[in-house]
Amino acid sequence: MEFLYGAFEMLIVYIILSNLVKIGYALVNKKKIEEKLKERQKREQEVEEKEEPIVIETVMDPVCNTEIEKDNAYVIVEDTDRKYFCSWDCRQKYINEKNEN
Repeated sequence: MEFLYGAFEMLIVYIILSNLVKIGYALVNKKKIEEKLKERQKREQEVEEKEEPIVIETVMDPVCNTEIEKDNAYVIVEDTDRKYFCSWDCRQKYINEKNEN
C-alpha cells in the first residue's frame, strides 16, 4: 500500500512540475511575442514615415483645355516643344488647324 502512496505522490509532483514548466514556457513565449510585435510596429512606423506621396503630373490639352495625366496623353513634338492631347481626335484637330495656317 505504501508503494501506491509513493507512486501517487510522485504523480502529483510530476503534474505540478509539468504545469509549472508549461506556465513558465507560456510566460517566456508571451514576452517573445510581445517583443516581436513591438519590433514589427516600429518597422511599420519607419516605413510609413519614409513613404513619399505619389505625385501625378498633369498637362493641359491646347485644343479642348482639358487637364490630363501626362503619362496618358497623346504627344506631338514640335522642335523642342511638346504638345499634349487628351485624345487622338484633339491631336488631329490641332494638326489640321496648324496645317491650315
